[in-house]
Parts: sequence; C-alpha cells; structure tokens
Amino acid sequence: MLKKIKNNKTKFFNILVFITFSIFILFIAFNHENYEDEAQSWLIARDLSPIGVIKQMAYEGHSPLWYFIIMPFAKLGFPVVSQNIISCLFAIATVYLILKKIDCNKLYKILFIFNGGMIFWYSVIARPYALIPFLLILISIYYKDRKKHPYIYSLLLALLCQTHLIMLPTACLLAAEYYGFGMFKEKNNDKKKLVRGFIIFSISLLVMCTIVLIAKNTCKITDVHINANKIKNMSELNFKIKSTMNNSMKILYGDKKVSGLFYNLVCISISFILIGSFKNLKQAIFFWSQFLFVFLLHSFFWFEIPPRVYIIIITMMFWVINYKYDLKKYENNTLLELGVIMFMILSSIGTYKLAYQDIKENYSTGKITAEYIKKNISKDSIFICTDTELSQSINIYLKKNDYKFYMPNTQKYITYVIFDEKWSKGISSDDVDKAIKKLSHKNIYLLSQIEQQTANLKLLYSSTDKMMKSYYPRYEQYKIYKIKKDVKAATNKHD
Repeated sequence: MLKKIKNNKTKFFNILVFITFSIFILFIAFNHENYEDEAQSWLIARDLSPIGVIKQMAYEGHSPLWYFIIMPFAKLGFPVVSQNIISCLFAIATVYLILKKIDCNKLYKILFIFNGGMIFWYSVIARPYALIPFLLILISIYYKDRKKHPYIYSLLLALLCQTHLIMLPTACLLAAEYYGFGMFKEKNNDKKKLVRGFIIFSISLLVMCTIVLIAKNTCKITDVHINANKIKNMSELNFKIKSTMNNSMKILYGDKKVSGLFYNLVCISISFILIGSFKNLKQAIFFWSQFLFVFLLHSFFWFEIPPRVYIIIITMMFWVINYKYDLKKYENNTLLELGVIMFMILSSIGTYKLAYQDIKENYSTGKITAEYIKKNISKDSIFICTDTELSQSINIYLKKNDYKFYMPNTQKYITYVIFDEKWSKGISSDDVDKAIKKLSHKNIYLLSQIEQQTANLKLLYSSTDKMMKSYYPRYEQYKIYKIKKDVKAATNKHD
C-alpha cells in the first residue's frame, strides 16, 4: 500500500514537472523572435543541398548535424518557428528521460530541468547546442551499463562530437576512459565490439576536427576574434582572464552590473564544488577539463555567449547523475552537493529575466521589420544592405523569392552569409553607390542598422525604439530608406 502511494506521488510529480516545463518553453518559443545565428542556420538548411551544407561548414565551423535535422522543415516551407519547436522537443525529450530513466534526487532533477540553460538557451534558442543536454542524458542512461552496450554508447559519444566543438573535451575523455580501460584493464569485454565502437567514435571525431581546422583557415570571423584576443604580455593575460570571468558572471546574473553578493556566492559555490570533487577524481577530471576548456576558449579565442557559459550546468548534472557509479562505496559529499545546488540556483537568475523580456519585447526586430515590408513594400523589391550580417533575421520571415537582398561588396543577392575574405572587408560607401547605380532601374531600398545622413534618402521605417533592452540583446534593429528617383537619374546621367 505504501509503495503504491509512493509510486503515485512520483508519477504525479513527473507529470506535473513535465507538463509545466513543456508549456513554459513552448510559450516562450512562440513569442520568440529568431536572431541572426538562428536565421543563418535556417537559411542554410533551406537554400542549400546536403552537399552544399557540408561545404558551407567550412565557413561555419559547425557539424552539419543540426542543419540536416531542420532541413526537411525548411525546404518544405514550414514557418521558421518550426526550428524553435524542434529545439524545444529535444529539451522536452531530455526532461522526459530525466524524470523516467535517471535515478537521482528529485531536488537535483527540479534544479536542472528549470535551470536557465534548459528553459531558454537549450530549448527556445534554435542552435546546435540544443542537442547537447539530450545526448548527455542519453549517455548517462547507458553510463552504468556501458560495457554491455558498446555500439549504442559509441554512437552516442560520436553524436556528442557532432553537436559542437565545445563538447570535444567531454566526448574525448569519456571515450578515453571507455576504450582505454575496456581494451587494457577489463578482461571480460568483447574486444572486437570495442574496436568497432572505437572506429565509429574516431570517424566522428576526425570529421569534427577536420571541419574545425578547415574553418580556422577559411572562416574569417574566426580571424576577427583570434586577432581581438591576442595577448602580448602577462598584464594583458591577467586582464583577459578577469574579463572572461566578469563577462560570464554578467551572463549568469543577466545585468551589466553584477551584485557583489551574487559574485561572492558563485565563487563560494565553485570553491565547494572544487573541494568536494576530490572524492571522485574521474568525474572531477571530466568536469574540470570541460570547465577549463570553455574558460580558455573564451579567454583566448572567442567571446562569451550564454549557451557556452551554461555548458558548465549540463556537465555538472552529468557529474551528479553518474557520481555514485564510479565509487566502490558511495558516501555523502555534502560540500559538492551544496556547491551544485547553490550554483544551479544562482545561474538561473539572469535567464528567467531574459525569458520574461523575450515574451514581452522583441529579442530581434527582424520579425516586425519583415511584417512592415510585407504590408508596405511591393514584392520583387530589392534591399541594398549596408552591413554584411544584416538581412538574415528579416529574410526568414518573408516568403522565399518575394524580396531580394543585395550585398554590394560581393555584387550578389544573398540569403545566408558566407564569412569569407570579402565579408571581413565589410561594405564601403563606394560599394553602396555602385550598387545603387547598377540597380537604378529596379525598385530599390536601402537597409541599414545605422542612420544614413544624406538628402538623397527618405527614411520610411525604423525599429530602433522597438528593441528589447537587456544585458544580452542582439542589437538587431533596422532602418529602411527609399532611394529617391533623382539619385537614380543622377547616376544614370553621370554614366
């Protein structure tokens, strides 16, 4: 009888958490405006063939996995919110697996499920990062009995490699532990299955590393960030490390000014986790290697963005779930548990504020700008862009081929952006003048993010005052100018 009551309570708890989480993230997703990175993925999937997507990865530095997942929906003409729903479905599936398959304290489940990463960055925001929690939870399900399932476990590790470069430390360490111990320490393992599993993982790792290495040479956005992060002396090194820590804190807190209490509590929680980690060195190595990789990546090569900062939460949960399986005798680890609970609570503050703002305001003004265009500007019009990364967030909300966006520096119509040499040089005023001259016989408009000070342009629309005010805004605000007929006539006469 008591067991039945307990089972019913657990079932009710699981259903309540599952429904609450699902409704919450889907509600945010339907009120979310896709920003340029989300738009870029959708346009690549929509406008390129599978081979074309693979080639484009040289300028993205990503695995094509996410693009292939959303490709059928993009090509069949589904609305762009479809990719946000797909992202949410991965998060919902993750929550289902946690509630149904993961054996751990309910408090940890609640803290992880309703953490800032899960309720926004790995659900609402449609990016490859959405696959990471799903795969890590699947790996956790098989972790205890991984020796019995070499093919499934190897496939999951291989897929983890294909989510994002940022997950390579965890994937490689899990693989090294599994294949290394399996081949040389364990006597009862089927070595042939392990070798085949290792081949599956190695191919995936090789593919991801090849993409990253090619992108390092071809993707010019990488050069921009690496050059911006060049360090010449120890004082610059110290400054960069402090800057990375401060920016990460701002992301977690959700404001430019971080409360001193918040800052100190986060540092205390990390200290507790560090001290408590010595009781399980293997899981500690997994976690801290991933933590250091992300921190150093932000310090020396790339800028801080929330999905990468929140990776610490996902790997922390992996640690908590699998902690007991690596110990011959389980003992309570009060410091570790307290540190994890503190950090999970503290790291959710900023995201809930942002999610609330996303519901009320515009995360990007691309959607409302597209609505203005559809209502007020005739189809077949051409928008001359003054910025190399300007049009994607608008384009995804317009019907394909109804309007065209012209890039003056490449002299081509574009949808997605190619981060090549021409992109890195930007668009000059001469490029814009030449574009106006070339397209003077067309119905043309100027699309800009900044105010254009010239008498030859008439401002029709501005979304500047419609942008969400947040610590992590996208600054995607637009101005549309009508190019006056006398400008076209003047350029033609000058010819």
